[in-house]
Amino acid sequence: MVKKLVKEKKSISASTSSVKSVEVIERFEQPIYIFGFFLLVLVVLLILYSSLVFQGMEPAGSDAISSVARTQQLVEWEKKTGHYPLWDPYMFGGSPTYFRFGPKAWSLDTILEKLDIFLDWRIWYFLAGAIGVFLLVKFLGLPALAAMLAALAFILMPHFQALVIVGHYSKFRALMWMPYVTLTFLMLLRQPNLISTLLFTLAL
Repeated sequence: MVKKLVKEKKSISASTSSVKSVEVIERFEQPIYIFGFFLLVLVVLLILYSSLVFQGMEPAGSDAISSVARTQQLVEWEKKTGHYPLWDPYMFGGSPTYFRFGPKAWSLDTILEKLDIFLDWRIWYFLAGAIGVFLLVKFLGLPALAAMLAALAFILMPHFQALVIVGHYSKFRALMWMPYVTLTFLMLLRQPNLISTLLFTLAL
């Protein structure tokens, strides 16, 4: 009889703890918690990149420094001829330069770069990447708490920090949009309609 009571108490306590854990997980589904999480992400990014945001400093990575010299050659040629060169004879024994042209049409990249007057553009990209991973994980059917942890892990990946420090900004921008490409591609596979096609096209 005593053993039976002990087993019943254990099962009751186990069920109570499982109910509490479910309540905690469900609580994070509320919009206020989701908004609070992204606010926390913003604060973390501001702390990590305080020298960029508040002191106006720039990373002194090898690519960032060497690009100054490469750009100088192109600027001098443009001043001399009035045309921006499409070929750089001084890099890698000759290299095309068309990739250095900015986008001619407005895009999400244009919007984020315009926001640089309020906050360093790299912070906006990290925030966009976190939101993308959150939406992707939620789309896969996982709870908001799992999506939050995935989003935080994504933006804190050491490789992304290295890309910022070295100056591989094109790679960094592309990687921050990859969650949206994956999300919209899965949406297209699940519901192949016009809306999902347009969203995938926009993200890609």
